[in-house]
Parts: sequence; C-alpha cells; structure tokens
Amino acid sequence: MDICALVLAGGFATRLRPLSCTKPKALFEILGRPILDWILEGLQKAGFREVLLSVRHLAQKIVERYGEEYRGLKLSYLVEDTPLGDAGPLRLAYTKFSVQKLLVVYGDIVTDLSYGNLVEYHRRRGGIATVAVTEVEDPRRFGVVVTDDEGRIVKFLEKPKQPPSKLANAGVYVFEEEALKLIPEGASKIAVDLLPKLIRKGDVYVYVHRGLWFDIGVPEDYLKANIAALHYLYQGTSYIHPSSVVKGRIRDPVYIGEGVVVEEDAEIGPNTIICSHCRVHRYARVSNSLLLPHVVVREAATVRGAILAEHVYVGKWATIEQGAVLGERVIVGDEVTIGPGVRICPYKEVYSSIVEEPRKTLIVH
Repeated sequence: MDICALVLAGGFATRLRPLSCTKPKALFEILGRPILDWILEGLQKAGFREVLLSVRHLAQKIVERYGEEYRGLKLSYLVEDTPLGDAGPLRLAYTKFSVQKLLVVYGDIVTDLSYGNLVEYHRRRGGIATVAVTEVEDPRRFGVVVTDDEGRIVKFLEKPKQPPSKLANAGVYVFEEEALKLIPEGASKIAVDLLPKLIRKGDVYVYVHRGLWFDIGVPEDYLKANIAALHYLYQGTSYIHPSSVVKGRIRDPVYIGEGVVVEEDAEIGPNTIICSHCRVHRYARVSNSLLLPHVVVREAATVRGAILAEHVYVGKWATIEQGAVLGERVIVGDEVTIGPGVRICPYKEVYSSIVEEPRKTLIVH
C-alpha cells in the first residue's frame, strides 16, 4: 500500500482524570479490549501492514503491550521528547520515515469507520486532504465543517458557539505529501494551524461516516462509548465469557469478560460492562456502569452509573452513585457512600461518605 498509517496516542487526556493518571487513553478498554486494539485491527483489515504510533504520556505502557508487531502489523514508534501537538507528529513522520501519503487516526476514537473505504474515497476525489466527519447532536464540542455542493470544505470552525452544521471532525484524516510539507517543525495543531492552510491552498474534501463513532473526551463519554458498543455488537443481548461464573441475575444487556465471578443473589445490568477477573459478591447491585479489570464489589454494595478503574475495592453495603469515577486501586470502606459526580484519585482509601453533589469535579487528594 502506498500510504502510511499514523495513530496519535500521545496526549495527556487531562479531562479523563483520574482514569488517565495511570493509563494512556489509547489503552482505555472498550468491552474489555484497549481502544488501540480496535484501531489496529481496523487498519489491518484495510490492508495496512505497517503502522506508526506517536506516543508520549505513559508511552512505555503502550510499547510494552504491543512491542514491534501486533497481529501481523509492523509497529514503529515516534516518541515525543517535547510536546508536538497533533500536527507535529505528522511532520516528524514525513521527515523521519519519508512518508508521501498519510492516514492519521486519533488514538481515542471508537468507531466502525472503514479506513479502506476512506482511502479509496480520497483517491477518487484527488484532493490534497480528506477529513472524515460524522453527524453529532452537539457539535459545539468539536471541530465543525461547512462544505460546498461537491463535498469540498469551505470553512472549518473549532468548537464554535453557534455551529453552522452538525458535521463534526471525526478524528481521521488522509493527507497528501503536499499537505505534509506545509507543517512546520515543532509543535502545531491540525485543526488550528494545518487545515485552514489546506482549505485556502487546495481541495479538501469530507468523507461522511454514518455509523458507530465516539470521542473519548471525558469519563461520561467513555462510559457511553462502552454502552453503545455493547448495544451495537450484541443487539440488546448479553455476552458472558465462557470462563466466567455467573450465578446472580443478569438484566440485558451486559458484557462480562474473562474470569469474572458473580455470586448468587447479585444483580448485574442493564447497560453494564464488567471486565476481566472482577468479583461481585452476594446481594450486590451493579447497573449502567463500567468495571475495569480486577474490581471487587462486596456484599450488598450498589454501583450505579459509575466507572471503577482497575483493582478498585468497594466495601460491604457501600454505594457508588451516578457519575462517580474511581481511580486505580481506590478502596471504599464498608457502608460508605460516594455521591454523584465525585472523582477519586488513584491509590486513595475512603472510609467516610462523600455525599454532596459537587459544583465542579471533586478530586479527593
């Protein structure tokens, strides 16, 4: 294939704290598997054989997981010594690896977009760049495009207060060498610095994706993406890994990963994802939530609408309320209530209830 793929996986993901304090965003799990797994397999399906990964924050965790090869894909790493924005790595790929055409994918995108169809569309249109877009309900959070009747971008607005359309930047691009040459050395941004230049210089087209698409920007989006993927892949039914032991009640749809134990009289679901090696004890209730690997929920505890990171321990009769996010290895004591929207940093022990709904995100230090 005459085009190289670059996955941008170096961001700090500050809006995803406390989850991103201990894990890069590209390794956040969707239905028990890292986002990057889904992206790499999509690239492999599209015919790519080599992929560049731009990494920075907690880069070693990505390198350790994937190494130099993943399911037949050869992997090379661009390690940012200094922050380069999201356009800087493109310039680095152009100069260091001599790429002449580049497919760029943000490492926090959950989508069923066909990278092969996108590349083929780009070739047919013959423009200097193609931007994948998708229709969203609230485009104010994203870059928004305005096009002419032939699908050329005539205007690109980053997070406009009054969006002129609902077509949002989907975080997947194709760039010709002519476009890559316009990126300066050092830090720069695709939406702010590069795209306006390209729109003025030549034909930039949109590729409209109508299907599964989520941007994992904040914890609420992360939970929604998991639930959407659950509905999309299992059509309202549940998946239980063959190695798991489930004796409690299941309310569809749920996803239960490898080695999970759900004891008698516990209740799971609906809209719940329980990743590998979790244990839910008797009389516990977990609904509309995401439990990452090795979470323990003790007897008669309740978890609703929350995200629990790896190795979280929830004590007996404890309650975790809507919108709460608990970082890695947090311990919640018996009979403790964690109120709506509370976020707790990793490695903390909480033995007193936090029940007031915060005006802003509350981080327990």
